[in-house]
Amino acid sequence: MLSALGFSLGAVKGYAAAELEPVYARARELCAQIHDPALDFRALLGQWVIRWTKLELHDALELADELLAAAEDVKDPAMLLYGTFARGTTLLLLGELVSGNEYLEKALAIFDLRQPLPGFFELCRVCSFGYLYFGLSWLGYPDRAWAKSREMLEVAQRSSDPFILANASNLAALHNLIRGDGSVAQKRAEEAMALVEERGFGSLSELVATWHGAALIAQGRYEEGIAGMRRAISAFRATGATPYTWNLCLLASGLGRIGRPEEGLEVVEQGFASAAETGEQLGSPWLHRVKGELLRVQNPQDVAEAELCFRTAIEIARRQSARLPELLATTSLARLLNEQGRRGESRTMLAEIYGWFTEGFDTANLKDAKVLLDELGA
Repeated sequence: MLSALGFSLGAVKGYAAAELEPVYARARELCAQIHDPALDFRALLGQWVIRWTKLELHDALELADELLAAAEDVKDPAMLLYGTFARGTTLLLLGELVSGNEYLEKALAIFDLRQPLPGFFELCRVCSFGYLYFGLSWLGYPDRAWAKSREMLEVAQRSSDPFILANASNLAALHNLIRGDGSVAQKRAEEAMALVEERGFGSLSELVATWHGAALIAQGRYEEGIAGMRRAISAFRATGATPYTWNLCLLASGLGRIGRPEEGLEVVEQGFASAAETGEQLGSPWLHRVKGELLRVQNPQDVAEAELCFRTAIEIARRQSARLPELLATTSLARLLNEQGRRGESRTMLAEIYGWFTEGFDTANLKDAKVLLDELGA
């Protein structure tokens, strides 16, 4: 009962709400007395969700390992689904993209996709699709990622559960932002916002508002989008949660586009501080690249530090096998080097990473790289 109360509270108030910590701690104490693995698993899962929402990632990984071990002990498929998902998503945020993807693929393979699951477990399956999109995109497989996004929406629509539908629309908004389609991202965010307002899903409110603001920025509605993102990120922090560094990159980039690089650099520094504290590395290459772009806006003549930022982003992306962030950082660096008269060097490096891709040529990021590559070859 206490675990069920915790998840109900989380859905309304957010999963970093202070009220949840004692609920799950007490639930685990009681479970230890009655030796019920299933009930203990739910309480342990609640503790993982709190750590994950706060981006206390090293603690979250330990809890994910406990979840997976408990599920394997009793050989319960539903518990295995959540344990495998928890480990996969935590590894993704830690920048372990290949391992994270492997666990998410395993999570999705536990049940036949044609088999509907009870609401709580169907939500886990939907989120597994959602986060696998990020892993595949970052690794350089945008079309395969897009297929996962479509499957996610199909599963959510089949369930017809409002909370699952809201989560799926929230994730789909982010997927479309990554793909470069601000208009569809806005549509998906507004679908989620309608369900959040109608049903009172407070746990999603600030995230959805963040993606909505980012979608406006992507369409050139900078002032409105930046204001929306600032409000949403502040409200998200007020719940006790920690925003992803990628969210901060989107805000900082928007500030750079309207000639406010100093404010953007302040946001980027918040991202660096958060990454140092939490261990989150998924957005690390993006932070360095966006910092380089902001420095170029701030002082176009001082290119040395911007070049270092781009090269650092490329180095981190390569360590993570993150081909998409590597492509973006290389595009930024190639553009800078070309302006310095280093055309051959810029074309060689951009051609190498662009040539690695075998799919996704209709996405905004690859189109942008191709345009620059053609210019450099002219």
